[in-house]
Amino acid sequence: TFDAPGYPAALREVPSPPLVLYRAGKPFPEDPAVAIVGSRAPTPAGREFTRQLSGELAGCGWTVVSGMARGIDAAAHEAAMDAGGRTVAVMPTPLDAISPKSHQPLFDRIVAEHLAISEFPSGSRVSKGSFPRRNRTMALVSHASALDGQVQIHDPSTLVACDGRFYTFGTGGSALISDDGWTWRGGTRATRSGMADCTPKTRAS
Repeated sequence: TFDAPGYPAALREVPSPPLVLYRAGKPFPEDPAVAIVGSRAPTPAGREFTRQLSGELAGCGWTVVSGMARGIDAAAHEAAMDAGGRTVAVMPTPLDAISPKSHQPLFDRIVAEHLAISEFPSGSRVSKGSFPRRNRTMALVSHASALDGQVQIHDPSTLVACDGRFYTFGTGGSALISDDGWTWRGGTRATRSGMADCTPKTRAS
């Protein structure tokens, strides 16, 4: 519940937060979180992009949040765990009604080592409204989001310096994040290794 230990701190600060969250696994991590979501039917390049992005961010200390759907979501969760980082699944279904059913092993791995949360009690039916609610919660618990490679910052106190187009050369640093006081610590070329400089840190005052 809202007042219980382990309720995500970010949700306490927004209007109309979920009053109850059902949890399986560890407490919600205190590290900055990034939501990574995308197509359920990605291209091989899109899946590989996601694995690189998620793995690098997780390795830099970000908690990777996603929705445990097919495609990009599953790739994001798996890459974060494979990199030794943390991940959180925000589900549009009750925790005892895994969808798709083929993701039961993924769910079991997440809750054994990480965390899955849902707004929906056991026995509730999934409706069209379940997905917008899931998406809202996923965004609210995250400091940043990555959709189709575009990295967006939700929390102005947190900085991520990375270029989502790390398959493209000659971009001259971060083309996707530009704001006074933010720094791109990579070189002049956006490469896969450039993601190693995406450690979360606070903006200088």
